Amino acid sequence: MNREEILAKSRQENKGNDPVAVDIKAKGLQLGAKIGITMAFILYFADMAFFDERNYGYYSLFAAFLTAFWGYKASRTKETRIGIAAGLMGFVTAVSLILHFTGHGA
Repeated sequence: MNREEILAKSRQENKGNDPVAVDIKAKGLQLGAKIGITMAFILYFADMAFFDERNYGYYSLFAAFLTAFWGYKASRTKETRIGIAAGLMGFVTAVSLILHFTGHGA
């Protein structure tokens, strides 16, 4: 193989792996998740403040986000404390979903 063939093969293999595009996509997803979770948190407290209701559906979104975030981090770093926190937030997510679908808090 000559130099040009090697370069062409390398370009073909790395065609969809532009580091800048991957970074932009990752940061965009993180920002979108943060905005969505912030809105769920605001709506949860707005329901409590203005309508005297607790909508556990909003809270379950917030808890599910933390469960996924900490669970992924724990799987990558092997930190036991973060894994325990993820497990507890998973439990909170399940309880808040049960409360939401059984009509409690409304």
